[in-house]
Amino acid sequence: MDEITASPLLAFDLIVFDWDGTLFDSIAPIVRLINDAKSPVASMPDAVLLQHSGLLPVIDQLLRDKQTIQLNDLQLILELAGLARVFQHAELYEGIGLLLQKLHELGYKLALISGRMQAEVHEELSRLAIGHYFSCIMCADKKRIKPDPAILLDVVRQVNCEAARTLMVGDSALDMEMAMLADVARMGTAYLTGHNPDYYIQCLKPWEPLAIARSVVELQGLLLGHS
Repeated sequence: MDEITASPLLAFDLIVFDWDGTLFDSIAPIVRLINDAKSPVASMPDAVLLQHSGLLPVIDQLLRDKQTIQLNDLQLILELAGLARVFQHAELYEGIGLLLQKLHELGYKLALISGRMQAEVHEELSRLAIGHYFSCIMCADKKRIKPDPAILLDVVRQVNCEAARTLMVGDSALDMEMAMLADVARMGTAYLTGHNPDYYIQCLKPWEPLAIARSVVELQGLLLGHS
């Protein structure tokens, strides 16, 4: 393996990642399902079920609306249609596993924040074999929701770090607002669905992130140096 060096941009001890839409591509299986359900002859049994549920227009509108996609809302609607298993097919964005490995090798403390239940997230981390990279995992079980800065500050305290030495990386305005309220540096990602990154960039810019990555490759370049 090539020698790893840190980017000059990254003068931090702790990097806190959002989960869905930043590291974990939980939207892709839903997009595939929607596209199949909208075709004249659906090939996936779940797509046929979605067609018959009458909920396809609702989910499609959520994905097309120019607003932050709330995964919890999509999950609830899919559960109503008996399609909760769709999330079992979600994976990391390509290149994220290597990024986490290299950051870990560089000695950075890593933490994770998710708006979903701890059991779900821990199951996904176990399946993907990346849970060992994170010193702290904060989920919705704590009864707080973004953009409450207490969520992020709790992570900072648990990892025994300082807010001034912490970087928050996320895909939504809620992530950026939470970091701003906690007085924590922030970096945005704009590859949530793989389409229209310019729109997501415009949503994140008002929060003055250090940078916004249009792809995982760009995120790697921002967080990692080069040999």
